[in-house]
Amino acid sequence: PFNAQIPFNGGTSTSVNVAGDAPAFPVFAVAGGFTDLTVTVEGLSWRWERPMASGEVGQVDTRPGSRGPRMGSSIVPGHPLQAVDWSLLAEASRLVTLPVGTVPVVFGSTSPDSSAELVISWEPRWLTP
Repeated sequence: PFNAQIPFNGGTSTSVNVAGDAPAFPVFAVAGGFTDLTVTVEGLSWRWERPMASGEVGQVDTRPGSRGPRMGSSIVPGHPLQAVDWSLLAEASRLVTLPVGTVPVVFGSTSPDSSAELVISWEPRWLTP
């Protein structure tokens, strides 16, 4: 199903439209419950390996200077952001950027419940003279 407040919850893929002149650095917030989940953009993916109970929230930040996976979230209110913990992601994970234009984001999870959600946030990047 599609939910306007939570752009992507329960499906397998969605497309996002990224404005700007340069790829954007997304922040992904994941909410449990699920056993694990994988997010893929343009052939690169990251895999959250820590099982999440319903009500738990984690975040994968790809922005330079704040990069990394964490419990909590800066984009989902009420879940204080904790320290970066690379053990939350599979070793083969690659942090992704969102290219300019319409890009598909593919989401897959193991044992998701009705509260499992993915929130994607980014800021467009414009080149200036």
